Amino acid sequence: MTMLITNGTSDYNGSGTPEVATGAIIVTFSGTKGKRSPVLTMYSRSDSAAFAPIYQIDKFRRFKVNLANADEYYFKVTIPSDTVVDLAVTNT
Repeated sequence: MTMLITNGTSDYNGSGTPEVATGAIIVTFSGTKGKRSPVLTMYSRSDSAAFAPIYQIDKFRRFKVNLANADEYYFKVTIPSDTVVDLAVTNT
């Protein structure tokens, strides 16, 4: 899945419904940066626990997140007005 995020904070898939992991995922956070950096935060939960932030970055990069099968997750991003970002997630 790929999503272009263009506003201040958005859920990863745009619907407010988290994605369900089938194991580890590879996340690619890229785009064009203006004067300030965008901030990407990943939230996850297992079972019925509350969502908690598990990863946060303010640089474009690719990273791997080890999730258990059936863990739910989503992303929020804070984007300065002169910045465009792209977020791509693939299963490993």
